[in-house]
Amino acid sequence: MIDLRRLLCLGLVACSVSVSATSQVTDPLRELAMLRAKLEAVSSPDLSNLEGPVARQLRAARTEMEAVIAEPNATPSRLAAAYGMLGQLYHAYEIFDAALACYRNASLLDPQEFAWMHLQADVSRRQGNLEDAAAQFEAAWALQPYNFPALVYLGEIYLELNRDADAEAAFEEALALSPGSPSTMAGLGHLALRRREFEDAAGYFTHALIYVPDANRLHYSLAMAYRGLGRTEEARHHLELRGTVGLRPPDPLIDGLQQLREGERVRLVRGRLAFASGRFQEAADEFGAAVAADPESVRALVNLGTALSQLGDQESARVQFEKALAIEPLHTTAHFNLGSLLVSQGAAPEAIPHLQETIRNTPYDAVAQLLLAQAFVATGDNEASLAHFEQAAKLDPASEDAVVGGAAALVRLNQYTRSKSVLEAGFKRMPSSGRIAFALARLLAACPDAQVRDGTRALTLAEQVYAAEPSPRHAQTVAQALAELGRCETAAEWQQKVVDAAVADGATDVLDILRADLEMYQGGSPCRAPVR
Repeated sequence: MIDLRRLLCLGLVACSVSVSATSQVTDPLRELAMLRAKLEAVSSPDLSNLEGPVARQLRAARTEMEAVIAEPNATPSRLAAAYGMLGQLYHAYEIFDAALACYRNASLLDPQEFAWMHLQADVSRRQGNLEDAAAQFEAAWALQPYNFPALVYLGEIYLELNRDADAEAAFEEALALSPGSPSTMAGLGHLALRRREFEDAAGYFTHALIYVPDANRLHYSLAMAYRGLGRTEEARHHLELRGTVGLRPPDPLIDGLQQLREGERVRLVRGRLAFASGRFQEAADEFGAAVAADPESVRALVNLGTALSQLGDQESARVQFEKALAIEPLHTTAHFNLGSLLVSQGAAPEAIPHLQETIRNTPYDAVAQLLLAQAFVATGDNEASLAHFEQAAKLDPASEDAVVGGAAALVRLNQYTRSKSVLEAGFKRMPSSGRIAFALARLLAACPDAQVRDGTRALTLAEQVYAAEPSPRHAQTVAQALAELGRCETAAEWQQKVVDAAVADGATDVLDILRADLEMYQGGSPCRAPVR
């Protein structure tokens, strides 16, 4: 299933400016050749024991992958997608060695893609290679620090490796992302049971069973907790209820493997490969054919909608997402993609319920939290937007959008000191972020609260941002910082550049404001922006 989280969120993410990073020119063809030389061969597994349709499905997918690999100019991301998709099919049918080779190649080609490392870790876990699985889940979690299932799996593996302190840390962090999660409570229960903290263990297991009563394997663990407490009758009762059904966290990547086992058509495989390489029209054609073959396929409808949105046909995309939700009203990806689309169309009030439903199912989804915050900004609900910006920043500390958006919400709420603190903390985490540096410079130079201002630091930041990208907007901030320092003549020179650029661009709607600032600077000291 193609999820818009893996794209630049529609209309959300602006280009960033680095205030310190330097670029290094490389030869892409040479780099690609070096990567290809490191790829490992993927063995052709024996498919003779599989059912005919399954074997045909796997052969067709491998043919598609080999065709991509044969393309001399295929990009690393396209090659990674081809290996990754074949790996998912092998994974779904438990052909683990071939799946692992595919995922390793995909991770080598696209080392920043969470999915390939996460799935590789799952294969290692299922093969019993727990040390490898732990290292791979750790690497996956480093790519997505807000990923809830990765944390739960890490906790479970740490338990098996007798790394109790690490297990506790992983479960506690998972619990912070999704309070009351049954899978996390069960993990904490097993940890408490090992520590002979029987009362706590019984509480954790009981909580998990209340929310997931079908997870009857937990009855055995609960019985052991009651036995430790000396409550023999309750222990006997739960031993009688024990079964084989376990409990694991909701995980779109792992859960999606079952859909592949159910017979994803070759059209969908081809469509996903085309989409991954940016051939959106070809992808839409393939997904459209899949929908024609099975109009009730939610997977095909969501994929078709996503491809259409990338082609700019937003209305048709919306129709596909709505059809998918009519068939499966709780489908998280359909809600997320539709919400993203509506935000991009300026239909924030309509987007909000879909994004809220996404967060209800996946509260640890940082991108959904961010989109919902932006939707609330558009509706003028600054309190609600702030709450979701803060949650997005907590889930993804590297999100520039969450930092800048949260700081802006605080400014609209007249909470200037808190806004400064948010920007300072964000800049400390991301010192090369031009966007955060720019927002902080503006606040320090022209905040309505004089106590928040710091002209010297504002000028340093503003000059760094302007040096990285000499735009009129950035020049205006330099002028504001100079005015705050009382350097009015120099501020006027910078502001004149801004006015001249606005005249050249025909930006008549802001000329009066820009010229008023210019006149203020030309009037001499004091020329700082007014304070409240």
